[in-house]
Amino acid sequence: MRQQITYIVSLFVCLLVLQNGLAQQTKKAPAKPAKNKEPLVLNGFRVETDLGQIVSSLAFKNNITTSMQVGVSASLSNKLYPTIEMGQSSTLKLMADQSSFTAKGFYEKIGVDFRINKALENGKPTNNLMLLGLRLGFSSFNYSINHLPVVDEYWGGSSLTNYDNLRTNKVWYEIMAGIRVEILKNTYVGWNVRYKSLLSKKSTGEIYPWYIPGYGTNINSTPNWEFNYTVGYYINRPTKTKKVDLQ
Repeated sequence: MRQQITYIVSLFVCLLVLQNGLAQQTKKAPAKPAKNKEPLVLNGFRVETDLGQIVSSLAFKNNITTSMQVGVSASLSNKLYPTIEMGQSSTLKLMADQSSFTAKGFYEKIGVDFRINKALENGKPTNNLMLLGLRLGFSSFNYSINHLPVVDEYWGGSSLTNYDNLRTNKVWYEIMAGIRVEILKNTYVGWNVRYKSLLSKKSTGEIYPWYIPGYGTNINSTPNWEFNYTVGYYINRPTKTKKVDLQ
């Protein structure tokens, strides 16, 4: 009898311990308070143009290039800058074999810049920017190659051939690093360095263009480097003024 009572008591204690363990497992851990992420706020827009393309076009001999680019960036909480850039470019290149290449077309780029410097420098607010950015570029343009020597490998000799008004589309990406310095109120100057690489592949039999508007020279599909010198103006977002009741 004593042995049976001891067995029942032991079983009861085991049930209590098991029940207590299950209760603790089923308890939900207190939820951590969610961090309130501050929403991005539109502060304004920066409109700028690139003067570096004018300078770079002078660096090539026997090459006349005209280009104009305008960009618009939205400032989101002074951290992110969604950007769109548009431009037009034309070129005339005289080759060593007396042939010539001409191209003309429009291009556009979309992307985003990230501010990597702090809004405070030495405890004081600054409007100067250090930026890293990405771009996706697209160009649709016409090009021509005139007086191109073509050698007849069977009969020998050569002849001059013209390829007029060829049309193509090219896509590339860019990695950008640059700065913007405020020299006057809301007036900025700056520079960018860009690494560009084509995404479009050469199709079979395609006469590849020597120059792509917005991308630059295209030699053996190698990546390009570009330097930009920019001048821009920042437009603050208009704020609504509250009416004060004087009565």
